[in-house]
Amino acid sequence: MKSWSIRGLMAAGLMMGLVVGAQSVGAEEWKMEQGGIQPGQMYFGARAGAGKSTQTVGSGFTNVDASTWGTVANFQGMYGLSNWMAVGLMVDWDRRNIDGTVSGAGAGVGGSTCIGFAGKSGNCKQTVPFTGSGATAGAAVDLGRQSTISLLPTVEFRPVHFGPLTPYMNLGIGVNINSTSQDGVSANNTLAFRTGVGADYMVWNRFAVNTEVAYKRNSGTLTVGGASGDWNNSAVQFLLGGKMFF
Repeated sequence: MKSWSIRGLMAAGLMMGLVVGAQSVGAEEWKMEQGGIQPGQMYFGARAGAGKSTQTVGSGFTNVDASTWGTVANFQGMYGLSNWMAVGLMVDWDRRNIDGTVSGAGAGVGGSTCIGFAGKSGNCKQTVPFTGSGATAGAAVDLGRQSTISLLPTVEFRPVHFGPLTPYMNLGIGVNINSTSQDGVSANNTLAFRTGVGADYMVWNRFAVNTEVAYKRNSGTLTVGGASGDWNNSAVQFLLGGKMFF
C-alpha cells in the first residue's frame, strides 16, 4: 500500500511538472519581443474585403448617393528598413454603386432621372438616362458604379511581436484615380490618405495570415453633365488575406 502511495505521489509530481513546464514554454513562446521585421526583408500581401462609407456620400446632391457598402481589394510590397519599420507601395481598389432617385412624374423604359443640387430643390441641373419599367417619383435608379484605384507610398511600423503574432500600423499618402461606368457622370481624381492597423500570424516561416482595418480618404467632386457637387467616397475597410515573406 505504501508502495502505491509513493508511486501515486511520483505520478502526480510528474504531471504537475509537465503542466508547469508546458505553461512556461507557452508563456515563453508568446512573450513580447522587440521588432516585427528584419532589415532587408521583403514581403508581399494580397487582401480582400468590404468597405463601409463613413458619411453621406453625395452631400452636394439631393437625388444621388452611393451605396453604403462596397468591394475592396488591396495589394502591397514592402521592404524592411529596420527591425521595426518597413516602406513600400500599396495599391488599393474599391468599387461601389452610385444610386439615384426619380424626381417628378413617373417614367417608363428609357426615361431619365433629374439630378438636383443641394439648395436648388426642383431645379433640374442635369438628366441621366436609365432603363427600367414603371418607375415613379422617388423610385431607386442605378446610375452605374464608381471604381477607385489608389496608389499609396506607404510606411509600416512593426515595433514588437508576440511569438508568431505581429501587430502593426501603416500610413500611406498618394492619389485616388476615380472612374465611373455611367455616361455623363464623372468623378475627379483626388488626394489619397490611408491609415490602418492589423496583425500578421505566421503559419510558417514565409507565410502569414493577415487581417486589417483601415480608413481611406477619398473626397472630391462628382460632375453630372456640366454641373458639379461635393462627393465623399471615404470609407472604413475590413480586409482578410495573406502575406509572403522573403
